[in-house]
Amino acid sequence: MKIRIFLLLFFIFYNGYAQINADNSKDSLANKSYKYLMDRFGAFYSNYNDESHKKAAVYMNAHLKKAKKNADSTKVAYSFYLLSSINIDKYTLALQYVDSVFIYNKGKNRDLDYLLYNRKGYLYYHNFEYKKALDSYVKAKKYIDSDFQNSPRLQYSHLMNDYSIGLIMLEIGNITEALTIFKKSYNTALDYNFQKLHVEDYLRISHGLSYAYLINQKIDSAAYYNQQEIQETIVHKNLNHYNRARATEGFINYEKGNYKMALDSMLKYLPYLKKMHSDHDLTTLYLYTGKSYSKLNNWPLALKQFKKVDTIIRKAKKYTYVTRENYRILHEYYKEQGDLQNNLLYLERRIGYDSILYSNNTYLKNTIVTKYDTPKLIEEKESLIKRLENKDQVKSKILLLSITIAIVFILIAFYYYRKRNIYKKRFNNLIQKETLVQKETQNNIIKKQELSVPENIINDILEKIAVFEAKNGFLDNTLTLISLSKKFKTNSNYLSRIINYHKGKNFSKYLSDLRIAYAVKVLKEQPKLREYTIKAIAFEVGFNNVDTFTIAFYKQTKIYPSYYIKQLKKQT
Repeated sequence: MKIRIFLLLFFIFYNGYAQINADNSKDSLANKSYKYLMDRFGAFYSNYNDESHKKAAVYMNAHLKKAKKNADSTKVAYSFYLLSSINIDKYTLALQYVDSVFIYNKGKNRDLDYLLYNRKGYLYYHNFEYKKALDSYVKAKKYIDSDFQNSPRLQYSHLMNDYSIGLIMLEIGNITEALTIFKKSYNTALDYNFQKLHVEDYLRISHGLSYAYLINQKIDSAAYYNQQEIQETIVHKNLNHYNRARATEGFINYEKGNYKMALDSMLKYLPYLKKMHSDHDLTTLYLYTGKSYSKLNNWPLALKQFKKVDTIIRKAKKYTYVTRENYRILHEYYKEQGDLQNNLLYLERRIGYDSILYSNNTYLKNTIVTKYDTPKLIEEKESLIKRLENKDQVKSKILLLSITIAIVFILIAFYYYRKRNIYKKRFNNLIQKETLVQKETQNNIIKKQELSVPENIINDILEKIAVFEAKNGFLDNTLTLISLSKKFKTNSNYLSRIINYHKGKNFSKYLSDLRIAYAVKVLKEQPKLREYTIKAIAFEVGFNNVDTFTIAFYKQTKIYPSYYIKQLKKQT
């Protein structure tokens, strides 16, 4: 959401803008009113240049000093927030100001808390900390949802918050989810006439939608919405969005196979995108330009474009799902050319790029791991090392270390991938059984001749055990050998001996196995029980301790109860 939209709320709170001429003497500002300081701040801030913002900062710092002196925590909080706006391009400083607002606001103003989380999301996103950005936007969204009314202002806040989340989904590779969010945002914008009320943000949403369709390989839809955006930019005379949409038209032409047309469009609008200083737009444009040149078999020019992408990424430290393709292309090109040094260089950067993406998104990690041809990748690296060893001994040792780390990383990923498959197989085997078979130990704890219990008593107790099992008497978590023997009207020694012989296990193991078999059955048959905590489920089936239940469950089924419940939920 645009910063100036947020600021408008605060300027209304302070009763508007006023004079433009500044008095830069800090001492002379001490006795000025809050309104005077705020009016001067607003006048200079609205000029949107560094010199004016420096002057705006003078007035806001005076405002902050006055508020602290008067112990006015509300005005102190607003002062810090507006200082973060002035320093929005200074990541660390802006975050410090935002954290200061939290301290002084203390949750008193919910609207301000929403703005703070939104501001944090903005700062994290533009510094490529996608996990933190998403967390902040989700927290901001909760404030909107809890106070939600069918009003244009709240709808607008809701819309732009969803749009911001959509951008993160697109960056980390959750492209289907990103498309869903952008479609919803676009329709909401039309429903509330935001294409006229908030033109700039409407154009951003429109661009996000067409781009999401492009990445999802729905080219006709991408072309349709991109043309819609172009028409809107002409109507509203918005040059920046017009240039961006025209460049996107080049991406669409590439996907349609019109490589020359794509190049003409992208090269024409490249100078305009450079002026916008957008790393995301430039890396995407250079990537598509390089791919277009490669399709036309002009590899010298293609390589120049791909290396420009590499330069921007390494400088800006911006790692996105779309531009990871750049390193795959470079690695495979130099592999085909037999260029060992560059092959290894871009192979390492490819692995490094993916490892950073892993840390941002679990979904992307799983997708990449399943596509990796691990044996071939390891074999390729080992081959490269052997061929380079004779060229430079020192370099070879460094490379060996790098390759070893990469192999360990891949093997660890492969280990967890394989382990997940084993658990999945065990789960499938488990749910296919009508009941969990109670395995009886072959080597009975006591021999028949040592049972020393009259035959009539044995038969009586076995009948009572059958009834006990049928009526799920084992679910009583206070049950003991002594208490059960009293219910059976026998002595505990007889009961223990009969269970040991006929069930092949001691009384404790016998109860545990019955309870686990019952847990497996009811969790499969009763979806509501899956919503309980593991501790609550353990208590339901007769265990008094969650750890004892978890260990017993794993010992009998070879999977953990949490995994079993998770897989059951996926099937519903």
